[in-house]
Amino acid sequence: MKGYKGWEKDCEYDYNVFIVCNSSKEAKGISFRELRDYGSDCEYIDVRVKWIKEGNIEGLPFGVCDEAEELIRRNIFQRLPEGGRCDRCNEFDIPVEHYKGECLCIECIDRIRGGKNE
Repeated sequence: MKGYKGWEKDCEYDYNVFIVCNSSKEAKGISFRELRDYGSDCEYIDVRVKWIKEGNIEGLPFGVCDEAEELIRRNIFQRLPEGGRCDRCNEFDIPVEHYKGECLCIECIDRIRGGKNE
């Protein structure tokens, strides 16, 4: 199995789907259904998928994975612009990003880089 990112082409909102499945064709079908469930009125032809080669999908179940922080920890997604939880300070509903295998807010990353939090 492989991990794929799915999204709607030329979409004004930033909503990506992460799917674990066997092929890009399968990923596109799953992405289409998920995007429609999310509220998109996209057509099948508007859905794009990309194989995420660098991420670690080991142990993830088949289908859509909507645990954004886990996808960041696994280096599948690099950042979550809003609505995340920091692994260090436990702040909720904030921007977080991947940093050395963790899902961290900018403030904690700055503290680590400054040597204050390691």
